[in-house]
Amino acid sequence: MRNKSGLLTYTTMSKKAKGFGQSPTPTRKFKDFLFAFGDFYRKNSKDETKLQQFLKANINKLDDLLLDALPLVFTSLIADKSIDERERIASLFENFAVTIYNFPLGDRATNLELSITAHNLSLKIYTREDSPEDWAGTLNNLASAYINRIRGDRAENLEKAIELYEQALEIYTRKNFPVDWAGTLNNLALAYSDRIRGDRADNLEKAIELYGQALEIYTRKNFPEDWAMTLNNLALAYSNRIRGDRAENLEKAIKLYEQALEVRTRKNFPENWAMTLNNLANAYSVRILGDR
Repeated sequence: MRNKSGLLTYTTMSKKAKGFGQSPTPTRKFKDFLFAFGDFYRKNSKDETKLQQFLKANINKLDDLLLDALPLVFTSLIADKSIDERERIASLFENFAVTIYNFPLGDRATNLELSITAHNLSLKIYTREDSPEDWAGTLNNLASAYINRIRGDRAENLEKAIELYEQALEIYTRKNFPVDWAGTLNNLALAYSDRIRGDRADNLEKAIELYGQALEIYTRKNFPEDWAMTLNNLALAYSNRIRGDRAENLEKAIKLYEQALEVRTRKNFPENWAMTLNNLANAYSVRILGDR
């Protein structure tokens, strides 16, 4: 379950968020909503609470009608626009995609479909050739939405996520973007941990390998929160591991959870502290070594 594995690393895409003009008549309601969101995001991009309050105030617009309208609105907005204007529109859709992904209210399945659609539309502008960093960041975000997607086939959604993360890693290399590389590796490892297709034992070994690579960048000294998150995720993979000695795998998991709790304290990270305690308790419940 995702709440046991820790958080996905999401890429923030806000550097090009700027104001927008008045919308023309066609699909006016949806354009007005997106323009209003864009202007609000420009002023409050760092305040997640305010962004969620904006969506809450417009929750009646977050439905399948908006989902159907997004491609039409996007097409009309980019028509006859300059490259810079198209990138601003792509930024608007990407910022909306990230915000609706994080929105906890409304229908979760619809929110994720809106996020996926908006990501895919922004990728019509953010190409690997012209905007490699934005392209990779959007792929990472789109993959995270597919991991959590409710509609569609679960196995296919996970395969799509894996494909997208691997594409993002073609740009997010350890040499050029070490932090993004580590974050995407962590996300890819989560996808492999949950993967339905392929051999379950192979998938878990792949996840363990990827977490280990991410920890080369996510050190306790430089990235304590990410370090603890990745340790928690790695511990869960060891708890579920099929290969190796079962008793040794559980001892490894217990050690990793306990290390993560050195950072995930009750005082500083109460939710993550509780989650990791729950995971640790699960490991002790099935522990083989020690007195039963």
